[in-house]
Amino acid sequence: MIDIKKLQEPLTGEYLDFKISQIIKGNSEGILTVWASILCYIDARAVMKALDEAAGSMNWQVTYQRDTNGVLQCSIGIWDEDKKQWVWKTSNGTASEFEAEKGEYSDAFKRAGFMWGIGRKLYDFPAIWVQLNEHDYYEKDGKVKASSKLRPNDWRWTVSPDYKDVKAERKYGNSWKEVFNNNPYKKEK
Repeated sequence: MIDIKKLQEPLTGEYLDFKISQIIKGNSEGILTVWASILCYIDARAVMKALDEAAGSMNWQVTYQRDTNGVLQCSIGIWDEDKKQWVWKTSNGTASEFEAEKGEYSDAFKRAGFMWGIGRKLYDFPAIWVQLNEHDYYEKDGKVKASSKLRPNDWRWTVSPDYKDVKAERKYGNSWKEVFNNNPYKKEK
């Protein structure tokens, strides 16, 4: 029996990954500042794990096909024991900048998972902006880019189940420093 509520629960911990969305450079009162927007996302393995846990590994399946415009469509079917039939939800994917075809299939699968409610609560995740230091970015052709040292997945993230409290700590040398806290004045219990 499928547990729809389990599919729609906010994902935390090992399900979540973080990546740089954009980097902007500004000048405030004569001081150069560079900021990175960081997105929280899930990968295809998180969708598979959520489906396994909510429906059982033998009670879901996936198909892919291209529509008449060549857009890849992914459908996730879950067995409904009460109706004695497969119930399907479908979405499309877009190619990624890295491994375009693999990224397209992964994106379509994740989006079809969103149709079932998997990871949908990520749309409620707070905006994350982190001020960068000079080692975190470089400029090329007039654009600010992330350096290889800027790896938010290597940071320590603390995320409450409802996404209302999010903190990130980054290691500098031998110590960890808080670099993001969407609720900095909340008292710890």
